[in-house]
Amino acid sequence: QALLSLSYFCEIYTLSLRWQSDLSLFDLEIFHTELMNVVLNETVAVKADPVTGLHSWTWHSPLPLECTSHSVRIRARNQLSVSQWSPLQTIPGSDIPVKSESYMFPQDKMVPVGSNMSFCCVVKEKEDFKEIMYGRQKMNATRLSRRTYAITVTNQPASGNTGTNVICFSQRLTLTGAVVFVGYPPGDEGLVCETRDLASAECSWKKGRDTRLRMKRSRTKYTLNGRDCLEANEKKTWWCSSKIWEENWTLVARNPLGTVQLTDSAQLTDRVHLLAPANVTAVEVKAWSTTLQWSWSVAAYKKLEMVCQLRLFTHELSSTVNLLLNFQLPEPCLFFKTIKCILLGSAEEDGWTTVSLPPGNFSYPIILNNSSDITVAVAARNPAGLSQPSTVTTPAYRADSQLSVSELLGTNGSFVLSWEPNVNASSGYVVEWFPTGCSGLCPVDWKKLPESDSSFTVNSDSLVAGVRYTVSVYSLSTGAPTLLQRWQGYSQEMIPSQSVSELSPNQTGSDVLLSWRATEMKQQRGFIRGYTIYLANAAHLDLIANITDPEVQSYRVKGLSLSSYKFVVKAYTSAGEDAGATVAIKMEMDTDMLFVGILVPLGIMFCCLILISICCYKKREWVKKAFYPEIPGPKVPGDWSSPQGPLDVKPSPHSLVHIVESPEWDFTKEGLFPVPEEEEESENDNIEVDTDSDEPALLRYYNQVVGDGSHSNQVSDSSGSSTASVGSTQTEITYAGIQSPTSSQGVCGGGSYRPQMQSVAGPKIEFEADFQDDGLNTGYKSQGSWQLDSPEAENFSGSLGSPTSVTSSQFLIPESSEEKPQPPNTWFHNLLSGKS
Repeated sequence: QALLSLSYFCEIYTLSLRWQSDLSLFDLEIFHTELMNVVLNETVAVKADPVTGLHSWTWHSPLPLECTSHSVRIRARNQLSVSQWSPLQTIPGSDIPVKSESYMFPQDKMVPVGSNMSFCCVVKEKEDFKEIMYGRQKMNATRLSRRTYAITVTNQPASGNTGTNVICFSQRLTLTGAVVFVGYPPGDEGLVCETRDLASAECSWKKGRDTRLRMKRSRTKYTLNGRDCLEANEKKTWWCSSKIWEENWTLVARNPLGTVQLTDSAQLTDRVHLLAPANVTAVEVKAWSTTLQWSWSVAAYKKLEMVCQLRLFTHELSSTVNLLLNFQLPEPCLFFKTIKCILLGSAEEDGWTTVSLPPGNFSYPIILNNSSDITVAVAARNPAGLSQPSTVTTPAYRADSQLSVSELLGTNGSFVLSWEPNVNASSGYVVEWFPTGCSGLCPVDWKKLPESDSSFTVNSDSLVAGVRYTVSVYSLSTGAPTLLQRWQGYSQEMIPSQSVSELSPNQTGSDVLLSWRATEMKQQRGFIRGYTIYLANAAHLDLIANITDPEVQSYRVKGLSLSSYKFVVKAYTSAGEDAGATVAIKMEMDTDMLFVGILVPLGIMFCCLILISICCYKKREWVKKAFYPEIPGPKVPGDWSSPQGPLDVKPSPHSLVHIVESPEWDFTKEGLFPVPEEEEESENDNIEVDTDSDEPALLRYYNQVVGDGSHSNQVSDSSGSSTASVGSTQTEITYAGIQSPTSSQGVCGGGSYRPQMQSVAGPKIEFEADFQDDGLNTGYKSQGSWQLDSPEAENFSGSLGSPTSVTSSQFLIPESSEEKPQPPNTWFHNLLSGKS
């Protein structure tokens, strides 16, 4: 099969596919392109159109198609096999790289109350997404692509007058947002059409519940018999007229969420609503009779047969009579100049307070109390007495009414009110409105409505733009009025007349906390929806934050460098922002934090040193053994008092001794002498020296036999000894135990082992030879006494047996006669040893 076309309709979230194939069963897959998330994997049966031969199928997306790119592929299927997938076809979204702005979808959507809806935020490049707020509720977002995040709102409640805000935030500021209008379809009912002039028609109906849709394009539109009802606006939403009478009427009420159709039918003469008589005059007045005359404003009334009624009012009674042309008064008529009298009293008191007013005064202020209701009676007075009073009971003043106050926004400068009918409103309803912020004697307007009405429009004539009004609805019964509903709102919002007050900055480290107080209510001139924070530069303002919660009156600007800054805070209503309040601050070094940054590390280091010292003191024995071990005294293994025998000298890993045969012996030279480094390197190139080791350097010596000089056999013995040791070219000398025996006999006659320095208190040296020839009786003969007058002796007498550096070619043997060296007298050693 071939996928011929892929089209989309963003307004209704729909993808439309058309393809050609001989089969009727197909597999469909739809992906979110960037992450290749599968959003649809379905097998559908689609028959071909008999005319075009093409298959068509549509898919409704739960998300706006602009949120992210969508890819589609299709393959045919039969009972035995499936075809290859068609190539992916992609509808690009607003998150493609070429578009690097922030978006929110959908925009200005209208949905019914209780519906579910999804929103998505496309984040600007190099911006970090933080959260999405639905009204004041933080929502859980799902990532659709690298830049797109989505939320789903279920069972949406009715939105306010300005809709519900859906705002997308980054870590630093507001990225973008949208408004959704959640309301109701029209609920109008009770269409009745009638005529007043026997030619035209006037149709009226009851308006249903508030649709909560205030935008001009979302208001309910009315048509009567197909003609637009231009009069059916917010001021007269229950009335529509027609220039001609039609016996059948159809009213259609339509808004973006639904449509209602109402019908009515009647004969012309059955629906005549007469106008009142005009120019009513008493042309002949006598003591017991009078003659009345009037005229009709509609000439067609003269053709009608009608009965007129006259209502007579006296001091004690009223009656209604049907007229003939002339009638006689049943009793003397009272004529008097109108004088009004107001009686004030309380339902809990017996007495009345009487106030008399001049004829031209039709108002009187009453101060309410918070303890009881007040009953007011108004009657007219003339010399014959008082008329029947008209009474009304005002409820006690309760400033802390528990009834919640709803937000009310005007429409075209008027307030459109509606409320639920109350069964206790036997005497109807009263709607009152007055400026909210007034003090003292406030002007109160009110309107009494019959019990059949549950809606009312406060016209713009009695309202001032930019002034907040409190509007209340009371139900009237035999007792005091009962408050049913209360609103506060503006007939028309304006920008605030004053900026926020007491704007002040407070530096905390590299942050600045801005705080302010809201504008007084009189200067707000609209509901404060939030605040915007700007950073003022030389020629423009940079937006830092948009605070959508009007209760928040502070903001922290973080991560500022040491410089001077100027901030501007503006409050805004639905009409716009105010002029803004400005504050400047110079960021300075926080010396307190600098001191803290210096003192804290020093304190930590000092505490660590104290802890280390305490620990070392408690573990001083272990530290002493680890860092200052006891140096053992020199020991000579074996029994030195045993008979003379050959001395077994083992090579030490710390020094090497070369035994070299000297055929031409010079008896004038005694003992060992150091080999120059140049000769040593040339003769022993194969010996590796560990220069990185901490061990003492290896000492290399020629072995020479030192004798008394008078016995020739000692020379031969020495030669034999040297010859026998040819196989061992290196001798190691160890310093582990150095002792000087007091008495020892050598292996050769008269010869004895003597140390290199024959000092009574000098160090003692132990040699162990790693070579021995059992065929020779002589063994190893030690060197004889040093001849102190020899040049070599002079050179070595001061160095052998004394400590030298590790690079020296001489023995590191101290000359001190003490067996144990004294430890250094330091504070650390005293600490370890517990000395003070």
